[in-house]
Amino acid sequence: FGAHSSASNGRCRFIDDTGEVLDERSLVNFRRASRSKLFRQFQIGRSIDRLVTTGSGCVICTDLRGQLLWVRKQPWRPFEKKSNWYLHRPSRPVFSGKSVIVAQPADESVTCLRSDTGSLLWKSPVRDFNEILGVSSGKVIVAASGRMLALNLEDGRVLWDRLQLGGRGFLVSGTDDRIFTLAPVSRNDEMKSAGWGAMGLASWIDPGDGKEQASWLVDFQLDGAKQGFQAGPMVSTDKGLFLFAGEYKGLNRTLFRLVPQ
Repeated sequence: FGAHSSASNGRCRFIDDTGEVLDERSLVNFRRASRSKLFRQFQIGRSIDRLVTTGSGCVICTDLRGQLLWVRKQPWRPFEKKSNWYLHRPSRPVFSGKSVIVAQPADESVTCLRSDTGSLLWKSPVRDFNEILGVSSGKVIVAASGRMLALNLEDGRVLWDRLQLGGRGFLVSGTDDRIFTLAPVSRNDEMKSAGWGAMGLASWIDPGDGKEQASWLVDFQLDGAKQGFQAGPMVSTDKGLFLFAGEYKGLNRTLFRLVPQ
């Protein structure tokens, strides 16, 4: 399944092996004022029996055949273009039980809805919000600029809030649901002359209390990364963590495989 944006929001169904479009259906029409590129970053999430798409300030729910079930127009506050608004990364809707957690571009909040009706369960403001990382142990793990925090899945209360300076956090799927974080490390002249490339401080974080369990330095051997490096996206598999990393603001990325010890 996929979602696309034009003058309307649509649903597409593809063949897995070839990518051929099986069918395509327009779901919601938007006014011309809704065509800003910032607000057309549509994201789609899937549960057992339904799809939820977010974008342009709307949350759209269909069944797996594309039949519309409900549409919710999020209340919006006036948009203020801050210097770091571009750090917001579109977040795919996350299902948990009978609820779905969503976020909208440039709206500094996380919202939890009933997946069957779209009615609001709770909405929590998150200053300098970046993205939803996932759900673990009854908590919604959220990344913000310079911070990582956990919201109570039941009511949206902040359970813990930790500093995460200059780095990224990734929720690693598995039986223990640990959080993997990666932050760039500055190199001095002696380290550069010794051949050290772009370095990152990798850490395991306990989603239960937000405390660090272990950390270690990783040399990514990116000699050209003079301004540091940018990491992500990341995929967790049974063969390790596959991570893209490259020079900050650079055009190229290298794929790394990290194997937890």
